[in-house]
Amino acid sequence: MATVSGILIEGLLKSAASRGCSREALCRAMGWDIDSLQGEQLAQRFPIEDFGRLWLQVVEQSGDPSIAYKIGEDISVGEMDILGYVMLSSPTLQDALHYLLRAKRILIDDHLMFVPDGDELAILYLIAEPTLPGGRYVHEHACAALIRTCQWLTRTDILPTRIWTTYHAFPAHEDFAETFGVRITTGQRWNACYYRVEDLTLPLVGANENIHALHVEALEKQLEQLLTPVRWSMQVKSKLEDAFLKAETPQLSWVANALGCSERSLQR
Repeated sequence: MATVSGILIEGLLKSAASRGCSREALCRAMGWDIDSLQGEQLAQRFPIEDFGRLWLQVVEQSGDPSIAYKIGEDISVGEMDILGYVMLSSPTLQDALHYLLRAKRILIDDHLMFVPDGDELAILYLIAEPTLPGGRYVHEHACAALIRTCQWLTRTDILPTRIWTTYHAFPAHEDFAETFGVRITTGQRWNACYYRVEDLTLPLVGANENIHALHVEALEKQLEQLLTPVRWSMQVKSKLEDAFLKAETPQLSWVANALGCSERSLQR
């Protein structure tokens, strides 16, 4: 089952609140404790379906079918912490996006990738499948955020050559085209933003090899920490599957012992 990091959930709650939505009402609608996404608890994973349903709640509560791309439009590389510094000091736009996609793969279970297509490069968003509740908003937000990130990094008005979505009815895509200058083509084989290779190889103004190396080292440590709960989740799932195959009913103490950790650590 695909999952997302609590960091993305908390980020969406904050962004929605900045546009007038009630964090308390959103959490209540999702059945979450309003204080459950703080500190170390941000490391917990949520089913990807919860992320999609949260987007549906945000759209419903705001009454704005365009809110997904508007939140994406607000993104700032300066707010991305060490990832932002790595991207800003990267040699080219494609190098910067490599780190962005790498971090996103961890946050949403490895569903983003580069795919060469002639003189273009597609950035695929496989996670926003038609079967995912609210998936169209996930994709719309991702596209808007990507466009603004590329423009922010290059200090230009660079745009994708085309945007594809698997959805046949895409909310607010006319408004999206008016805002970003590029249309969304619906009913396609996959969800993707296409950029010209020559645009992606543009050198960045802030490129600095020495500073970049230092930031990459720090980023690697952060990504390793983000990977820990993913690995734990996979290990727990494996142990539970072993128990079920043996027709056993696993207890918390049994799983903790099998993983060589305390019950308290497992609960965290």
